[in-house]
Amino acid sequence: MKNKLEDVEKMNLRLKNDITDLKEKYENKIQRQQEKYEAQIKELKEKQESKNYCLYTQLKNAENRLSYCYFLIIIGLICGCALIFYLRKKSQNHILKRIH
Repeated sequence: MKNKLEDVEKMNLRLKNDITDLKEKYENKIQRQQEKYEAQIKELKEKQESKNYCLYTQLKNAENRLSYCYFLIIIGLICGCALIFYLRKKSQNHILKRIH
């Protein structure tokens, strides 16, 4: 009887140790997985920030080109209007000279 009790206590102690070992094993496994996922998240965030910066610079470059195009269009309109007024005035002077 005493022998059986000791065997049961040894088995109980062995089971507790097994449970503790399994618990530590899975806690370590979970921690490694969590660290792995955190590293992947960090890497993805860095890639996204890099893409965002690239898109931002492309957008700024496009805005600068568009502003330059608007500037050229305005200069063209001003020059065109000036040319029209110059030609109109020249043709009026030419007509006035023919009349006199």
